[in-house]
Amino acid sequence: METVGAEFKLPAGLFKQKKVLRLLPDCLEYENKYSKLHFFTKVPKEAIIDIRYGTDWIIWYRFYVGCAYWIELKTQDDKIHKIRFYGYFGETERYRKIYVSIIELLWDYFLDDIVERHLHHFSTTKEIELGRFLLTEAGLASPENNLFINWTDVEVKEYETYYMLFNRQQPHINRATRQGDWETEVLVSVIEAIQQKLA
Repeated sequence: METVGAEFKLPAGLFKQKKVLRLLPDCLEYENKYSKLHFFTKVPKEAIIDIRYGTDWIIWYRFYVGCAYWIELKTQDDKIHKIRFYGYFGETERYRKIYVSIIELLWDYFLDDIVERHLHHFSTTKEIELGRFLLTEAGLASPENNLFINWTDVEVKEYETYYMLFNRQQPHINRATRQGDWETEVLVSVIEAIQQKLA
């Protein structure tokens, strides 16, 4: 029988107790109070409109001593739910693997469906706005800097901290979007899905 959902106990700081994060197909729950009563915040799947995530190195003086992992969920009421945990010294790699597992589950349970909702909206209206980009039936536009690329020429390249969206025929026509910004991961996935349908 397949196990559904997962629970993670995540360190809230170097000398702080661990907090619980639960990921389920229909919701996310996280412990948000230091208390024996274990207060949890529950975020239903249908309320989540976007998720962003990332990592930051922890540096003391000039030495890397660990990594901070962060996840933020935006809900329909414009509330931001923030989840943070940390891996110090020898535990950095262990918590990096846990972070990767959490991100994979966030995609399986929530982000894939968010992408599908945007694709459905695009197929109906032939136009959607994600981040600072406008996706139309003809191609990808960035109105604030007068950029437009036909779908046949749109290329996406991933770098360490950002994605570069550019015209494969004229690479100097480009626009970057930072990983960790709202709607960035969804934007890239929607672009890839549209291109696959047009291929």
